[in-house]
Amino acid sequence: MTKPDPVETGVPETIDLDALAETVIRLYDQQGLADLLGVSRKTVQNLYSRSPHLLPPAIAIPGARGPRWTFQAIRDWLKARPAHTSVSVPCPPKRKVGRPRIVEQMRRRS
Repeated sequence: MTKPDPVETGVPETIDLDALAETVIRLYDQQGLADLLGVSRKTVQNLYSRSPHLLPPAIAIPGARGPRWTFQAIRDWLKARPAHTSVSVPCPPKRKVGRPRIVEQMRRRS
């Protein structure tokens, strides 16, 4: 008995698992995105409901609870973010607590 040619049957003789892994789309839910970003799930939930433009573009899957993100979208979003610099932004001096003294008010007026 001869073995049928895989080209004729349309079925591959062996399955390349590496190629299959590249074609499988991994989806992240809110907890998965939170784990990747190092924040809490509630933070991702709040950002998505209040200002979704601060997160990667999400997709809606019928029947799924909540948004889902693809790894490609997360990676592109992270690459588009500004790079972290070690230079700190100068902060304005802190204001004193309470009512300003009369002398300070007089100095501001003149």
